[in-house]
Amino acid sequence: MMDTRKTVLFHCQHSMGMGHLVRSLTLAKTLAKRFRVVLLNGGELPEGMTFPSELDVIHLPPIGQLIDHSLYSIDTEITLEQAQEIRLHQIMKIFNEIHPDVLFIELFPFGRKKFVNELLPLLEAANALGKNAPITACSLRDILVGNRKDQEQHENRAALLANRYFDAVLSHADPDFAQLEETFQPQIPLKTPVFYTGFVLPKQEIQPVDFSEIKISKTLVVSAGGGRFGYDIFRNAATIAPALGEHFGLKVKIITGPFLPDDEFVALKKQSAEIANLEVIKFVPNLHKELCAARASISQCGYNTTMDLLQSKVPSLVIPFSEGEEDEQLIRAQRLAKLGQLQYLIPQNLTPESLFDAVKNLLNFRPDSTPLNLNGAEKTGEILAQLIGERDAKQTRAAAKKQTYSEWLKPVLDAMNRAPLPVKFFFRDDDAGWRTDRLQALLKLFDRYHLPIDLAVIPTALDASTINFLKAAKATAPQRIGLHQHGYLHQNYQSEGRNCEFGSDRSLDAQFEDISRGKALLEDIFGRNALDAIFTPPWNRCKSDTAKVLQLLNFEALSRDETAEPLHQPGLIELPIRIDWLRKRKGVALTREEFGEYLAAGIRKGKMLGLMFHHAEMDDANLQELDELLHLLAAHSYAKFYPMRELVQIKFEKLHVQNNFAL
Repeated sequence: MMDTRKTVLFHCQHSMGMGHLVRSLTLAKTLAKRFRVVLLNGGELPEGMTFPSELDVIHLPPIGQLIDHSLYSIDTEITLEQAQEIRLHQIMKIFNEIHPDVLFIELFPFGRKKFVNELLPLLEAANALGKNAPITACSLRDILVGNRKDQEQHENRAALLANRYFDAVLSHADPDFAQLEETFQPQIPLKTPVFYTGFVLPKQEIQPVDFSEIKISKTLVVSAGGGRFGYDIFRNAATIAPALGEHFGLKVKIITGPFLPDDEFVALKKQSAEIANLEVIKFVPNLHKELCAARASISQCGYNTTMDLLQSKVPSLVIPFSEGEEDEQLIRAQRLAKLGQLQYLIPQNLTPESLFDAVKNLLNFRPDSTPLNLNGAEKTGEILAQLIGERDAKQTRAAAKKQTYSEWLKPVLDAMNRAPLPVKFFFRDDDAGWRTDRLQALLKLFDRYHLPIDLAVIPTALDASTINFLKAAKATAPQRIGLHQHGYLHQNYQSEGRNCEFGSDRSLDAQFEDISRGKALLEDIFGRNALDAIFTPPWNRCKSDTAKVLQLLNFEALSRDETAEPLHQPGLIELPIRIDWLRKRKGVALTREEFGEYLAAGIRKGKMLGLMFHHAEMDDANLQELDELLHLLAAHSYAKFYPMRELVQIKFEKLHVQNNFAL
């Protein structure tokens, strides 16, 4: 089957360690839930590491970087220059073949300047596509190196490149912990939008350390990321292992990482053969699991190691890597120590004696529970989807300006053009659960114009295929597609008068039972967080008892027709529908010309316009007419569109302000 998802081309270059690769893989794996992800891996492949099967991985000829920042070809069969030439050819070939929707580049232009020979041609090729260019975004860690000899020149160059080539910078940090401008201060203003995603770390099923049982564990885990520059830590930890065993009963487990030089690994293994409580291994598939089972941890303070420490909540001593111009890890360590998350030892002060004293103090330390946003991978996907949608909508609106509209839309266009203020719209479609084929067709229209729509879902009408469709639609466009409850059975209980599921013929208890059952059913299917606290009664009718039930069940909003008498239930917002796409007059559907006048009259009233659809009753001709309307509205600069949950939030905030002033 052809993959119809949007495509992300992700360039990752790890040079001295493996942290950038680990973070990029976490991001790529999460992005693959929404997009086709093609990952360009430019660094050495760590021993024992596997790549997720859901990714398309292109391994470029690997290039490494020494402590003096000089590059070298890891494949000794080819020179650095040959590796660079092959890489450039491969990168440009894959770019031209896949036509990505997103070009996602790790660290550049804030780092990786030695890879400019392949990245600038790639960026130029993307830029040359004009209106068909991909969204170009930078994947950036929380803290940047700020101690370069040419720091000012470096930062100004980075700002220029970002402003010229990039649509967005995604900083994988909690802004309450670190903001880009704290370690990036160019004289040239950065104009590219910066989005904070939260910290990026893999979803783990291992439970964090339980401090009530922490004394059961006797293992001190010692690690240093990929291990290339961790020998001083390992050597000192091995030296004090006998004393740690004697005084505290600790077993020292050194995980060197795959990049520790072989001679250093051999020396440590030889030492471990002579010390009963010392174990030395090269690699573990899940460091987080090791940390959750540990009494304490010693490590460097790279981004990924730090994420494992924060998530596992193990008492941690970090010895930040700070060779040459590197100050990123020291800054991170100092900030986390200030928050009570860990303790740190400056590497220049590292001796067996200082390390022993630090471990002694560490055994009495418990990390604080300062909350940090650790949902960066999911948020990255949301941001990229939003950027793609905004680009597509802009292109659609540009094309729509050339559109010649049907006669029935001319009153609508005239009313929009004469509107003194922006015209605000929301869209609600009822009866999700019936005729899913027609719902799919309706959602395609809203996706085409990148417009929000809220689906009123009948809890008892959902079969497996509809559930899967709604879950996929929500995951693909979580900000644009809303799901909320639409009655329970969608069944009429009125013995006389108009159809109503929650009318005068039903007791408050009966209404409570049905609505609560429906709510529980939808939450079980979709999860509470996927549902909005909004209720739409079938046939847009209910009584005052229904509002009381909704408040008891923590609903925040009720949506009915504007002709319904307001219920004035405290704490319950009302979002009335003012335009019915299938409106009838004396039982006869309006002609399109009559509907155009009806909608134009609604626009002229200057109120929020809620448009209601019933997809199950909409045939292809009807959808074609709706396509024309959405075309007009999406292209019009006076039109503003809202998901219903956003309107609920706005109304609650206004009530809060009014109540505060009343006090």
